[in-house]
Amino acid sequence: MMIYGCIKNLEQEKSAFSPMIQKGLEYLKTTDIAKLSPGKHVIDGDTMFAVVSDYLPESKAMRRAEAHQEYIDIQYVHSGEEFLGCSFLSDKNEVLEDLLAKQDVIFYKNTVDEINVKLAAGNYAVVYPNDVHRPGCSTGSVDKIRKVVVKIKLSNSSPKNRK
Repeated sequence: MMIYGCIKNLEQEKSAFSPMIQKGLEYLKTTDIAKLSPGKHVIDGDTMFAVVSDYLPESKAMRRAEAHQEYIDIQYVHSGEEFLGCSFLSDKNEVLEDLLAKQDVIFYKNTVDEINVKLAAGNYAVVYPNDVHRPGCSTGSVDKIRKVVVKIKLSNSSPKNRK
């Protein structure tokens, strides 16, 4: 159930979100992202934190599809643009590497019915545990990306079979 939005429209959109997602989006809207150093920034302990990254997008073939179990992602592009590949969990997805127990991420060799969502500066995608996503895919632009991923811990996270 991925949600796509634009941070400048947050006032009109935010009532549709849970309080925790609203808090994460408000952080993105009110924080001077350009001044943040790359790395982890605590918002609310391990319940919510942001990871700032600067990178060049790569071809889709070079990027791995992934999913999480314990955290919702808000993938926010501050500058540059990328495609975010999106699909749902499927029994047809082959597991490439399962790091759920250690790092809350599972990587897939392939995905079923993956679509590309363009995230340009100011756009975000809320990605839930049932969403497989492939971040950092090139749109053809050679611009460096500054991205923030806000991680929101699910209160009722419990191990599920992702294989």
